[in-house]
Amino acid sequence: MDMPQGNLDAFSIFINWLYRYWVPCATDTKEFNTRIGLYIFAEKLCLEVLANKTMVSLQKSTDHIRDFVRIDNVRIFKMWENSSPDLPLRELCIREAVYDWCYLDGKAILFE
Repeated sequence: MDMPQGNLDAFSIFINWLYRYWVPCATDTKEFNTRIGLYIFAEKLCLEVLANKTMVSLQKSTDHIRDFVRIDNVRIFKMWENSSPDLPLRELCIREAVYDWCYLDGKAILFE
C-alpha cells in the first residue's frame, strides 16, 4: 500500500479512530489537509465508515474555518486526482470552490 509522504498525521487519526471511532474536525489549514489525506486513505482501504466520518469532519470544518481555509487549485487537484467521480470528496470540492468563487469579501458576486 502506498502512503504518501507527510501523511503520518492522517495515519495517526486513523489509529485514533480504530480505538475511539471518532474523527475530530480540523481547526486550521494543516489539519484540513490532513483530513483530505485521511479520506483518500480510507477510500483506498475501502473503509466506508471511516470515509463517512471523515467527510462529516471535512464538511463541519469548512463551515467553521471557511475564513482561512480556501479550496484553492492545489486542493482541488489533490481531491480530484485521488477520488472517483461518485465519491463525496468531489462534491465537497465543487461545493466549496463554487462558494469561494461566488462570494468575494463576504459579498455575493453571483448575478450582480
